[in-house]
Amino acid sequence: MPNKVRIISQRNSAEWDNIIQSLMDAGAWKQEQTYFGITDPDRADSIRRAFKTAGKHKGVAVKSYWKECGGCKDGGSDCRFHVHFTIYDMDEARNYKVKQAAFAAKNR
Repeated sequence: MPNKVRIISQRNSAEWDNIIQSLMDAGAWKQEQTYFGITDPDRADSIRRAFKTAGKHKGVAVKSYWKECGGCKDGGSDCRFHVHFTIYDMDEARNYKVKQAAFAAKNR
């Protein structure tokens, strides 16, 4: 009998990978997208993380965050949260982070 509990995380659905791939195919680089119709903040965070994981699977960087819905017609009457996400080329994202770190170090 094992003496430690092993946590097995749920596999990221291929649906999220397909969304990222379709944006890559459409050339929607650096264009913020919105996923809406979310009713729960925990679900919004789960979707945010799913987009970031799907980006890793596809070899791209994904900036992803969620915020409360101010009332929209697209998400329906139950819409409370939106997830905003943008895909970037991985090398471009790394270069951006290097520049950010250099700027922060310079301004200390």
